[in-house]
Amino acid sequence: MPRRGPKRAVTRLPRASTMLYRSKTAETNAHELDTHGIGKKSNQNDGQRVQSNGIVVAGTDDENTGGTDLIENAIIASFQRLPEHLVRAIETRRLEESLQTQQRHDSTPALESLRHDLGQNLGHVCSHLNKIVGDVLYNEFEAGNKETVGHLGELLDLLSPGCQKVGGSQEVSQQDGGSHFYMNPEDVGEALTFEVDERVVEMQQDKQSSQNPGRRKRKDQSKGQKTIVAAYGSLQWNMKIQSQLCYLLRVALSQEHADVGTCSFSSNFQKEALKVRDSGASQGMQLIGATLEGVCKILEVGGFVDAEEFMAELDSSCKEAAQIYLSLDNAMVRRGKIMGFADAFINLIAEVLDDIMGVTGVRKMKRGAKKRGKASTDDGQYADHDINTPKVKLPKSIAFNREPYRHGNWRKTPFKPRPYVRLESYHIVEEFARDEITKKLATKKTGGCDGEHCKRRDTLGEYSLEKDSFVSSCHCLSRNTECGPSCKCDESNCLNRAVTKRQAVKLGIDVEEIDSWGMDCYTRKNIQDAILESQAFGEYVIPDYDKESAPCMAAATSAGQHAAVAADAPSPSSNKGIQEHDSIPKDGIVQRMASEWIEYTLMPAINRQGPRGWDLNCALESTLSVAEAQDDQRSVRAVKAIQQRFEEVGSNYFRLHPKGVGLVCKREDGIPPLTFVEEYLGEIHTPWRWFGLQDAVKKITGSELPDFYNIVLERPKDDPDGYDVLFVDAAAKGAVASRMSHSCTPNCQAVVMACNGRLTIALYTLRHVHPGEELTFDYSSVTESEKEFRQAICLCGTHMCRGSYLYFTGSRAFMQILSKNHNILHRQVALIRAGSEPLTRADLARLKKFGLGCSCLGSKEDGSRVPPWLEKWASLICEYLEKEYVCLKEELLHKDPYKRYTEAAAAAEAKGVVSNRVQNIVITLDKVRMFLKQQSQTQEPYLRILQESEVVNHLWNGPKSISKRLLRGCAHVLAPKEALTMSDGFKVAEMMNNNIFPDNVVRLAGMVRERVSSADEARGKLIKLCAAIRQLDLDIGGGLTAAADAGTLYAHTRMWFSCARHYKNITSPKVPINLEDLFLNRGDADTSVPEERQLSSAQSLAKQHSKNPALRKVYRPTYAWGQLSGWFKQTVNDPTASLSAERRGAISLPDIESAFKQGSTNYLDKDRPDMLEQLDNRPDSMWKTGSLWQFRNESKIYGTPMLDQAWVQVTGTGTNPMPALLSKLRAANLPPTRRSNSGGAPENGYRRSRGSNSKNSDIYVMG
Repeated sequence: MPRRGPKRAVTRLPRASTMLYRSKTAETNAHELDTHGIGKKSNQNDGQRVQSNGIVVAGTDDENTGGTDLIENAIIASFQRLPEHLVRAIETRRLEESLQTQQRHDSTPALESLRHDLGQNLGHVCSHLNKIVGDVLYNEFEAGNKETVGHLGELLDLLSPGCQKVGGSQEVSQQDGGSHFYMNPEDVGEALTFEVDERVVEMQQDKQSSQNPGRRKRKDQSKGQKTIVAAYGSLQWNMKIQSQLCYLLRVALSQEHADVGTCSFSSNFQKEALKVRDSGASQGMQLIGATLEGVCKILEVGGFVDAEEFMAELDSSCKEAAQIYLSLDNAMVRRGKIMGFADAFINLIAEVLDDIMGVTGVRKMKRGAKKRGKASTDDGQYADHDINTPKVKLPKSIAFNREPYRHGNWRKTPFKPRPYVRLESYHIVEEFARDEITKKLATKKTGGCDGEHCKRRDTLGEYSLEKDSFVSSCHCLSRNTECGPSCKCDESNCLNRAVTKRQAVKLGIDVEEIDSWGMDCYTRKNIQDAILESQAFGEYVIPDYDKESAPCMAAATSAGQHAAVAADAPSPSSNKGIQEHDSIPKDGIVQRMASEWIEYTLMPAINRQGPRGWDLNCALESTLSVAEAQDDQRSVRAVKAIQQRFEEVGSNYFRLHPKGVGLVCKREDGIPPLTFVEEYLGEIHTPWRWFGLQDAVKKITGSELPDFYNIVLERPKDDPDGYDVLFVDAAAKGAVASRMSHSCTPNCQAVVMACNGRLTIALYTLRHVHPGEELTFDYSSVTESEKEFRQAICLCGTHMCRGSYLYFTGSRAFMQILSKNHNILHRQVALIRAGSEPLTRADLARLKKFGLGCSCLGSKEDGSRVPPWLEKWASLICEYLEKEYVCLKEELLHKDPYKRYTEAAAAAEAKGVVSNRVQNIVITLDKVRMFLKQQSQTQEPYLRILQESEVVNHLWNGPKSISKRLLRGCAHVLAPKEALTMSDGFKVAEMMNNNIFPDNVVRLAGMVRERVSSADEARGKLIKLCAAIRQLDLDIGGGLTAAADAGTLYAHTRMWFSCARHYKNITSPKVPINLEDLFLNRGDADTSVPEERQLSSAQSLAKQHSKNPALRKVYRPTYAWGQLSGWFKQTVNDPTASLSAERRGAISLPDIESAFKQGSTNYLDKDRPDMLEQLDNRPDSMWKTGSLWQFRNESKIYGTPMLDQAWVQVTGTGTNPMPALLSKLRAANLPPTRRSNSGGAPENGYRRSRGSNSKNSDIYVMG
């Protein structure tokens, strides 16, 4: 099954679980898109993906005195550290002189370097700015520093005119890696401004029409003093209101539900308190244990300057409470649902505050509220926001709309189409890869039907998303194979040869390319709710929003929820849509009809508006004219209901967005089901090359691939040569199918078809496509990045939209079993077993079961087969997948707190996860195969278990054994001056005979001098040596505790292994990137810059980076070890570095020398308890940095008691050493921990020993 890939995220979900997702994600994934976390620049969901570039903003370099001198240092900060710098600068510096009005333009703050390390989410940083400045302002107000309060109020006003366009200074270009993407000053001005009531906006417009007002101040005519103006409200913000809110919050969040009848407030307020107390929103907050006591305490003393500040603090505190609850590591709790509790409660309090203050719109609704002020750019591609929206109370369906919403400026112009070269076959970019890719595209699947069921369209059958294949009586089509020479059908009238015969739809006749438009879930719900509440399609019962525990899309998802009722019931065929669910209740039928009207009537009308597609009113007028001409009263009522709602609340609640180029049906009678649309063609790459290309793009530009045209071609598992993957990139070269948009409820499907001996991605219609309807398919893409998931707002506008066009598998969703049963320790066990156990028939059978054959493992005939140890490794991972499927199914079925899964649903979900894992195995095999097949590269296993003699030398007999390293360290502690005479190659006998060392050192040397003949004897001797060191530790009052602990860890390790040392560095060929095209920002280009200038800039950058080292990736000797250790994720640029970090403590024990070095100031009080806790509760986690332990491991010998424990868990052989180890460490006698009375370092902290004056001495003692 081909999967459209999001930049780096190429993992996939099988079709068996897609229907489950489509029904369930309307309730889950859509909620998980908590829109306050969605970035301002969202990616597009078809060919025109917007690159989320950072911003670079700078001001003038005025040398004027006064305001500039006082403020500029408070603002200069790197982007990633902006909040901390701003807080520290504002709090530590007092503004000492007034800023006059005339200084606003000739004295501007120098915003030197707002770099775009975090610039891809401008809204997030700006919210920090607002909160920081607001908090500091409040503190200064409380302290009575009126002058400072006034200046802070001016701060935001100064930011906007000071944000002047840089245009590409040399300094910034160097900092940003040659990137020249900047933000317009108007956009920055808007983003760095508080959200305030429109009345304040209007009040300030005559004074400063060019600025977007934030927290404002004005002169009091009677007193002549500057005072803070409340941002909204006809009733003045006062102590009484804050007391009411304090009481309200405590009642709402009280588990005991105190009697509100005893309060001294009015009866109306008591009713409001009762309403809030009994609401589902309050119950949800109680569920997560929120008390908001901090907010209440501020309210008690009247600490909030205005309602704006209160709402901001309430928002922050509610979100913090939700995050704390989520941090409890309950893997089955949906983030979206918990964050929904917080959002619902905030909106409910805002509504009560509306009533108290006698105004509306206290808090801007996150998913659809009006942006305050103007946000227009020079070229006019973003229209001004509707400032003059009528002030009416929002309908509850809008107020409770929790759907994902595309944030940021509302773009009202289509994206510039990206030109591409039309292909008729896959383009193999690099000649050295031609043979390999050609083999992977070849197939041995052939036809063989009887010719009776492929003549007529009505006998072809249908496509099943659950089975990931056609359900047809035609033997060929049922196997995703076209008919061929061996079939009995007549080639002239066979309908299953369209790909081979190139009978695709014709551009300009059957379909046409247009600038397509779409709507997010938020807009769609507002439209559908307006229709349903008007009863246009029949009687509809409006939900009681106040009693819903987590406000969500009550109308927009109910049809989708019903469509997937129980997964173990007969599932509806995907190409039938929702219209055939006869068991839908009455309300569901009305919702279904409204959904179909939006999709089949309104959406085509929107796309017919061309450049005016952003204007819903235009589409409504067009639809109304047609409906009236056809006397379609239902459509007339639906249109008028939307128009009325539109007039009530304004256009910002009904935004339509450009999606880029789309493909719509032009044929008057439509396109019938199972019609071949086109092949998805493009430049084709092997997995290792594709990820190398992406790594190069990220290093050069600092971001991922800017477009969304890549798709995964997956070889079918039933092919004799087995499963494999290739990556197709249609950005620069492709076919018309590559410009089709995404839809969560598509009318087309991408299928890997076997056509006359070759594999290709073919798109077929799933159902009848109506005239004017856009042709779409489900990208079915998965991302491991939560940020990317939240930015990928879907604009398909269908009734079962998931909210994001990506599936998110990067968090705890499907990692429960893997993190428990297949952590870093278990993965090392698999690698060790692969190098030490033979490949068996059971292994080969298991590989065949999972579809792993010659295509991904290589062929013995041509000598390309992978080494047996790698084949064994793949089998062992597949063995784990068999167990994961069973465990994950049970986990979902029995441990989901929301009981969302039936038996079949849990099985489908688990199957999807396993299929995703298999794809990652194949990608990892391809990367490792590339590494191993380089000239003169060794083929030996990466990990090898040490022999008995090697273990003996490592622990005891060898010149650099653990015993001798312990002895040397102890000598430096017990006799520091004498130890300076020891050479690197010292002999134990010399220490005993030269009479310069004290008796305690000589006794230790006598123990170490004894020889051992077996590993068990060496461990026993090492345990005795550690016991002697621990006794000396007690005798001298401390200094050897860490050494005794480290030696104990080594003594309790049973299995030791080493890494092969004969692997070599590999440097890849230069990756095939069109640098000029890469630097052209096609998605959201600034049209104020001439196209020639943009092209010239791109050419200059391309030339500059033509010799960039990032174009050739270097694979280090341990690359394959790192890749095999992290086989389940492909987004790590350097797995070697990840492995180096992960093995600290878990796989590699700390260096003995670090037990004697300066590092921790208090080992007994801090480092040791931390170590014991980690050994007991987190044995697979890397040991934290900042302690005394170091992990150079110069011997490159690995092994830990934790790894031994994992070996026992996986193989069932041996004895788990961890219980005995923990018991021994906890029972150890330790010296007392005493602190120095002089106020210096702790007595048990490390310090340099007396008498050690040599600069070369690096031994430190604990005194």
